[in-house]
Amino acid sequence: MHVKPDDLLVNDDVLSCGPLPSFQSPEQWTTLRGAYWHSVEPDHFPPPSNFNRDFLTAALAALPRADSVVLWIGMGIAEQLLLVWLVHLLKLSGSRAQVSVVQFTRVGKNNMDVWGVGLMNPEQIQNHPPAVPLPIEAIDELDRCWAAVTSPDPAKLLSLLSDSAASLTHCRSSFQQLVHRYPDHKTGLGRWDYELLKYTKEIGPSATRVIGHTMGYNFGADLVGDGYLFSRLLRLGAPYASHPLVTLSGDPTSMRDCEVALTDAGELVFTGRANAIELNGIDDWVLGVHLDSRQGSVWYRKGNTLIS
Repeated sequence: MHVKPDDLLVNDDVLSCGPLPSFQSPEQWTTLRGAYWHSVEPDHFPPPSNFNRDFLTAALAALPRADSVVLWIGMGIAEQLLLVWLVHLLKLSGSRAQVSVVQFTRVGKNNMDVWGVGLMNPEQIQNHPPAVPLPIEAIDELDRCWAAVTSPDPAKLLSLLSDSAASLTHCRSSFQQLVHRYPDHKTGLGRWDYELLKYTKEIGPSATRVIGHTMGYNFGADLVGDGYLFSRLLRLGAPYASHPLVTLSGDPTSMRDCEVALTDAGELVFTGRANAIELNGIDDWVLGVHLDSRQGSVWYRKGNTLIS
């Protein structure tokens, strides 16, 4: 695929969701990430071997010959991870391109925080800040970030977050939110599962309303989509769980036609009188960390730190 100097490439992979282990080849990456997204939204995402193929094919064709690459990003976790990921991809491709960043922070009359580029209108994008070349110190820092976010041990991420941010202030501040993805030590619920139970109780039974409230009242650096949240809601009511936390009725393959309600177990967990992991176990990912109760590998959030 021939890429012209002024071509715009769009990455469809929301890197803050699902497994984010290190990778040594684009093929390995496509298979792993494609399998994850296909499991989340099988009707929307193609089979794993085709996931994000156009973007990766174009990028890998262009990067070795490129003198410069400009990345347009917001302040949120997903797009800050894209910056970290891009630097790793450049190294894999052998590229020596200069990386510059168009970093959006706040726009509009209301000074809206730009957590993602897709939140802006065309005029706001047109009035973008200048592209700023990254110095070698920032590239080195991005290498350390990549090692931290892909590590199977969350201690590396905690160490990264405890350091002063020399160059990557938006990376560090957004990554602080990742700690809340880990299950709470009392309830066994990560941030998004807790919010889904909260709005199931408050404004259910419509799954669409539950997910809409979850997104609308958690608008910040850790932006996720409705498909991701719906997949988590379905897992909370999975029939194979020993103690499902919600009941599902209607059509569970359709967000609009699905209804949810808290079970007795869900009420106990939500109010802190039971622990979801003790009831049902856990098999989940927070970036490079696999939370797997079957292997005895579970990290809990306690305050702003993690305990095993």
